[in-house]
Amino acid sequence: MIGALIVLLAIEIVVDKIPAADTVNDVIQTFIRPAAGAILFAASTNAVNLHPAVAVILGLVLAFGVHAAKATARPVVTATTGGLGNAFVSVGEDIVATGVSLLAIIVPVVVGFLLAVVIVILAWRVLVRKRAAVA
Repeated sequence: MIGALIVLLAIEIVVDKIPAADTVNDVIQTFIRPAAGAILFAASTNAVNLHPAVAVILGLVLAFGVHAAKATARPVVTATTGGLGNAFVSVGEDIVATGVSLLAIIVPVVVGFLLAVVIVILAWRVLVRKRAAVA
């Protein structure tokens, strides 16, 4: 499965930079991307006590919204730049997607670390005040 996803990602990265091919790919992906988004969203929300049907619907709406925005904007980029802007827009999308994915991984770790630091500082202050009150 991971190998298939890597192949699909490679195809997406290459095809997305070719002016006419990206439009054809977006048409084909109109059904695949929302379904994949629904499945991924539902699979990732099992610990939140969210009903699976609600999770599927939310994932479907979110993924379709992102896909619709991309599929609507890319033909405009193709038409206004004669296809020359597609590669630049695609690379920009790749950079943003990578950055957001990294932030989704890094931010919870940083917040957890900061929370631990705050807890240690508060515990230290409480101990200092208790010692001062005893003395």
